[in-house]
Amino acid sequence: MAVNVSVFDLVNFPNNPKTVTVDITELVPFGNGGEDTWVFSAITSATASGGAAIQRLYISDTKFGWAKSSGLKTGPFDITGSQRHLKVAIDEDIGNAVEVALDISALPVGGNAVAKALQNKISATAYTGGSKAGNLAYLNATVNFTNGSFEIVSGTASSAYTGTDRSSVAVVDGVTTTGLAAELGFDIPFTSEGLASVPPSSTSVGADYTSGVALTVVDPGVITSGDCIAVTDGTNTEYRGVESGFGTAVTLSSGFSNGYTTGSFVQVLKLQDPKGIPVSGYSNIDEQVKFAIASLVNQIDFSS
Repeated sequence: MAVNVSVFDLVNFPNNPKTVTVDITELVPFGNGGEDTWVFSAITSATASGGAAIQRLYISDTKFGWAKSSGLKTGPFDITGSQRHLKVAIDEDIGNAVEVALDISALPVGGNAVAKALQNKISATAYTGGSKAGNLAYLNATVNFTNGSFEIVSGTASSAYTGTDRSSVAVVDGVTTTGLAAELGFDIPFTSEGLASVPPSSTSVGADYTSGVALTVVDPGVITSGDCIAVTDGTNTEYRGVESGFGTAVTLSSGFSNGYTTGSFVQVLKLQDPKGIPVSGYSNIDEQVKFAIASLVNQIDFSS
């Protein structure tokens, strides 16, 4: 069933509504197996600048890459002339990033105001004549400030957080001025790409462990020096640092308090998003529908 949504540019053209239609579409066959898949699409009869048609948007994948600040800097924030630049790369390497400059006069300023200003600056780089002109990853990017942490979400979806066709966001300090990354907490960022690039690896206990710092695991090379591991048999769970790992032989920083039989689960621990796991920036259909509508609205010429 299609849903028609009226959208407006309330500031410049409040009496000239346009219509965006959100629908569910069946695509068959899909992949080599020929199985059905369901996607939703958004379309508008409105046109972009110059009268160009706006392409229908299909969304079948739900991985929207993101970058979050550490959450250790909760504001209010000082966006001064000597620290007002950030470099942001969306769906591409940081070497291709755009540098945005925040211009906020009333200081210090709250996180929501910073998020709004940052989103406007990122989107502006994709306007006609901008450095990323027509790039929907930047045009449709969103910035939120929630529970003391900034989150920048890519404007495009992908089936992967890593690789050539990834959906990703990377943030570093500016070049023109420095210090804003640390001010906002992006000096210690968490990104979907970074976390997905180093997934936790696991193995199992290869020989009954009773005491001491020597542990044998099944899979060679999974555990190396400097790792931190967790072991569990379903009843007991413990965590230890690893002094060394060679082949299937592991030397612990200190012995476990309990014994673990062959087959007990061992996992190498890695950094995770402190507010959750690497999930899509938009995790439900409601958010994705809103994104689809915004994607089309950002391209509509309301003056015609």
